[in-house]
Amino acid sequence: MANDHNKDRADRRANEPRKKNKSDRQREMVERMAKNAGVDNPANPGEDQTAQTPAPEIRAEDQKPADTPAADTPKKKKKLSKTVIDWRAMDDVPEDKIVHIVPGAKKTRGAQDRFALYVDGMSVKDYVQKSKDAGYGAAQAKADVRWDVVKGLITVS
Repeated sequence: MANDHNKDRADRRANEPRKKNKSDRQREMVERMAKNAGVDNPANPGEDQTAQTPAPEIRAEDQKPADTPAADTPKKKKKLSKTVIDWRAMDDVPEDKIVHIVPGAKKTRGAQDRFALYVDGMSVKDYVQKSKDAGYGAAQAKADVRWDVVKGLITVS
């Protein structure tokens, strides 16, 4: 019974057209191009037939620009703002210093929640602890203090 089944399958496959793979599609493309160029046999074109069809000229404006820059060209470095340069150069603020909020200073988005933790007259150490209690890290709190000093949102004395 199993042999009959395999025989039926083989018969069905013999009658079905074979699926085209990549090399079949490439071969068909070459044949179409040769037919359009007037070549009868693309595998062995005659010399006289190729002489009749000159190669098309490729103009610079017809070519697409490269998607990626050449490997030998270095990428341009992004220029840092003065605020970022100053923030990076600033040492950590001593924790015993007192924070004074500049009137009218405010922040947006996620930084707004951390900025709301400041209380005028609190020490940097108190702010770091309050920030940790709110779920933020000590490093984030210290970076916020430095950033806010550089931006002029708070003063530390």
